[in-house]
Amino acid sequence: MLVRETRAIETGGLWFGHNAVDQLTREVHAHLEAHETLSVQDFKQITELGRKQSIPLLEYLDRNRVTRRQGDDRIKA
Repeated sequence: MLVRETRAIETGGLWFGHNAVDQLTREVHAHLEAHETLSVQDFKQITELGRKQSIPLLEYLDRNRVTRRQGDDRIKA
């Protein structure tokens, strides 16, 4: 129900609030404006999340063309 109402997203078996993901997307855009790439370590520092939560979120951002994977890093899509 929360996904249908666009109040939450599910990725990698984890659930995240839509507002939190929107804020995260803005932070990723800001990082990529200042730097050319975003590593997993950069993402973990920005979000203060562990790898278990970071990887599914990065894959979600890749699927939604916010970022694009290039080797181990992400770049603007």
